[in-house]
Amino acid sequence: MDTRQDAPTEDRFDADVALITGELSSLIDDLVEALGGESDAAAVTDQAQVA
Repeated sequence: MDTRQDAPTEDRFDADVALITGELSSLIDDLVEALGGESDAAAVTDQAQVA
């Protein structure tokens, strides 16, 4: 028996959002690491100087 099918729609939505938020958080951390980590904003040198 799938208890998600028996729960009210709002409760299922809240549970789904909680689950996907956790998954996305982990995915974003892994993606940042795979792309070389976060860059130091002070190290950016290709931007035009503000007059």
